[in-house]
Amino acid sequence: MLKKIISASVVYTMLSFFQPLLSLLLQPIYLNWFSNEDYALFSLMNSYSSFVTLISALGIGGGVFTFYYDYHHNKEELDRYIGNVLTFCIWTIGIFSLLIFPFGNFLFSILFTNNDSILFYPYGAIATIGGISAAIVTPFIVFLRNGNNLFAYVTLILITALGGFIGQLVFIVLFKAGITGALWGKTIGSVFGATLVIVKNRKQLFWKPDWSYLKNTLEFMKFSTPASVFAWMYMYVDRFLIERMLNMLLLSVYSLLHVLTSTIELASYAVKNAITPFVFAKLKESETEGTPVNNISIYRFYYLFIVLFASTVVVVVTNIHWLTSNIYYHSIATYVFLYASGYIIGSLIEIGNIYIYYEKKSPKLLMYGLFSISLNVGLNIFLVPVYQLWGVVLASFFARFFTFFAYFIPHRKLLRIFFTRRELALFLLVFMVFAIAHWATVFQFISIGNVGIIQFFIVAIIIISLNRSIPVQVYRFLNSMINFRMQ
Repeated sequence: MLKKIISASVVYTMLSFFQPLLSLLLQPIYLNWFSNEDYALFSLMNSYSSFVTLISALGIGGGVFTFYYDYHHNKEELDRYIGNVLTFCIWTIGIFSLLIFPFGNFLFSILFTNNDSILFYPYGAIATIGGISAAIVTPFIVFLRNGNNLFAYVTLILITALGGFIGQLVFIVLFKAGITGALWGKTIGSVFGATLVIVKNRKQLFWKPDWSYLKNTLEFMKFSTPASVFAWMYMYVDRFLIERMLNMLLLSVYSLLHVLTSTIELASYAVKNAITPFVFAKLKESETEGTPVNNISIYRFYYLFIVLFASTVVVVVTNIHWLTSNIYYHSIATYVFLYASGYIIGSLIEIGNIYIYYEKKSPKLLMYGLFSISLNVGLNIFLVPVYQLWGVVLASFFARFFTFFAYFIPHRKLLRIFFTRRELALFLLVFMVFAIAHWATVFQFISIGNVGIIQFFIVAIIIISLNRSIPVQVYRFLNSMINFRMQ
């Protein structure tokens, strides 16, 4: 059973990370076809679009994530719940569109200082269309993943991700449409995905939602949606602060560092979302049968994946010259060890959030979200004017560092659930490797590119040393994954 769970987790992790992976593959195109200022602008529009995805549907995906299991036992009830959720999304998106398109210019004049280059029309308008389209896809993705509907899940992911990827290549390379083309290309994938969702569920849509199906979800959203907004700010607000406090050139440098390194966070979300249905199922089973639950093997899979992935990201960032000859971007290599360490710490907080969702305690999500974003913004405002980009990196690291202790000190029992001595040793050793690697580059003992490669092999040795059965487990795991996909 455990092998099947982990196999399914890997499949869903790979699929969840497929779209971010395609975005990474486009980075060399962006870096070689966009100016520094254009790249910074594109980064801001992507951040804004992700906010539109969240707020236009009022963050209902978080509620669906939790309350799906109240309906999954009855297909007819589940279909009605899906229909009511999508109907709710369409209504809220329609109202949001009526508000944003007439007043978008005014909004951008407040958000940004570079009003001559950061325009709502056309850039913000295109990003808005992409964001509201993704808002329709997001809750349905949760339904498919929680329902273990692999075929439909793969189809929707491929249409959305490949549509955006191919669209951007066509508009940027063939039509030479620059940022406008890149935004339209990315939007095409989301529009295709939203169209598929609506067509597939057209029989379940209603003119008026049945609030009895949405009551508990909306009650949960009173706290979960503000918490999601804080989580978005936690990820993206530093870009907006850099635009206001520094300049577009430094923003472009930071944006590249953020895009590459924050894939650690995207990976953690992908794995967390993949394993959550199985963790929830085992917690439910434990409650029903009155037996203790032990998910350490699932969590260990999560930790090993995140650590190895973070180490891989460090290799790429420290060898950024592989991607671009633009020397302005080469400086990001010096920041990555500390920046990546912060994202690893953030991934540990995310695994703890699974229990908050399971217990349906959305006020806790709001409380910790408010704490972390207040800390992040405060540190940025204090550090950035003095240390510039180092200030942003330091603020990111310490915000996650202090949030980790604020989270787990009141929930010390979760530490025993999530970590054994093996996991604690793993993280301690990895952080030591990153610290030594950073100082090796500061004192120029060896080139930073070689340091990045060496640390990867050391981290891999640490993982294998602490998990000596990995080669056998990998062989068995691949067999079980093949069996799972055939079933």
